[in-house]
Amino acid sequence: MISATVASRRFYSIPFHARHRSIRAFARIFAAALLAAGVTLPGAAGAEGAYPARPVRIIWPFSAGGDVDGVLRSMAQVLQQSTGQSYVIENKTGAAGVLAMQATLSSPADGYTLLAAPVGVMAVAPQVRKSPVDPLTAFTPVCRFAETAGYVFVGNHVKAKTFKELIDHAKANPNKLSYGSGGIGTQIHLTGTMFERAYGLNLLHVPYKGAADSVADILSGRLDIMFDSTLIPYAKSGKVRALAYLAPKKPEDFPDVPNRDQIGLPPMPSAWFGLFVPNGTPQPVIDRAALECEKAVQNKDLLERMKTFAMWPSYAGPKAFGELYRKDYKTFGDIIRSANISIE
Repeated sequence: MISATVASRRFYSIPFHARHRSIRAFARIFAAALLAAGVTLPGAAGAEGAYPARPVRIIWPFSAGGDVDGVLRSMAQVLQQSTGQSYVIENKTGAAGVLAMQATLSSPADGYTLLAAPVGVMAVAPQVRKSPVDPLTAFTPVCRFAETAGYVFVGNHVKAKTFKELIDHAKANPNKLSYGSGGIGTQIHLTGTMFERAYGLNLLHVPYKGAADSVADILSGRLDIMFDSTLIPYAKSGKVRALAYLAPKKPEDFPDVPNRDQIGLPPMPSAWFGLFVPNGTPQPVIDRAALECEKAVQNKDLLERMKTFAMWPSYAGPKAFGELYRKDYKTFGDIIRSANISIE
């Protein structure tokens, strides 16, 4: 029989993170046994059944004041009205989303710290640069709450007036037409890569540090094509032209512009936004958080807020969103590897 002293020494010789997992696993098993026996621990009911029982943090990996940041803050107000608890948006920028991921993972896996992130942060960036965090294995998807889609915009200096004319012009002039993105390995860069492959084109990729520079260049005639919805107001004022919509639905802003299916573009991962929690978060908490997300995206004020930024509500629960996330991660990974895209 092992003495208590020997057992204690053996336990503390185990690395801290392994001990921590063991303690948490034992606590869950012990609590489940007590509940099965009809015993309730003080405070146990509030841990999951009454979730949320205190304020919730939502960490966003971009600076305050952006389009999605505004949508998140509106969504936080709706969640507070529904649950009676405050939802606080925290902006944690830097390292292509890694700092936001680390801040989320350093918090207890109890549902009180959520990561809000776009597909680019969760499925693209980790595969084009070395990252200390593997989001595919570190996080559990809670819900997808919104989507957006870009257009094929061209500057007014481009001769093509229709999408077909653009494709014909690009094929006749390989490596002459340029398109801009927010940088190497961004989702817009991969969109351009998929666009080239779908139609057998050779375009010049021009990476920018920010949207302002690319917008200035397409307006001045130094850049030919953009896929970013940032140009919607410029297209409405006639400063650029929208030739196609990169989603299967009818575009509300330009109803006469053909959508993805009408131009024969193969399906590609959408630009989605979702909520995630660290692995180990109790399933009842995940399910409740997803339910509140589903209710929130039906709020009329939030829908109007999304529409302002060319977004639309698109709820998917933990199971469906998890499957979509893994599928998109693989799709982007295949494209990244085959195109040899990387940032060292």
